[in-house]
Amino acid sequence: MIVRVIGDITEDSYKQFSKDMSKAFKRLDDLKELEIELVSAGGVADVGLAFYGLIRAYAQRCTVCITVHGYCASAAIAILAAGDFRTATPEATFLIHNSRANIKNADHSEMQHAADKLESEEKAWAKLLEGRTSTPASVWRQLSTQSVTMKSDEALQFRLLTSILKDRK
Repeated sequence: MIVRVIGDITEDSYKQFSKDMSKAFKRLDDLKELEIELVSAGGVADVGLAFYGLIRAYAQRCTVCITVHGYCASAAIAILAAGDFRTATPEATFLIHNSRANIKNADHSEMQHAADKLESEEKAWAKLLEGRTSTPASVWRQLSTQSVTMKSDEALQFRLLTSILKDRK
């Protein structure tokens, strides 16, 4: 069974994904493997984590294989991390960056609260990635701070991917 996550990571895309997953499992009670195709420039960080949680819950019932085609950035990284097997096309691109906030007309205490929340989120993301990849959280924090873009071969070195798809000859 293939489920697709294509486009922005939003509450609406999460709702659609949740419905697709429910349908997949209702039709296939003995599903052993779930394939998720992922193409996304990211979106809302909290929604990315909700995707992660839902996928890991389903991973208790079957093996989850996620394949990136093209681009996987920002909140979509959490979706990728949820896979038991994480693959990508050789030309795929990945973006890791710090969390961001859109703050207008805030006083200093509101800004400090937002900064504290962002810091907490960044630590949680780094810990999540460490748990899924065995690459230390400190490395993920450093990459996030630098807003790093990488290709599949680098993502494999950081163990964000478990393999790279090969072209058939």
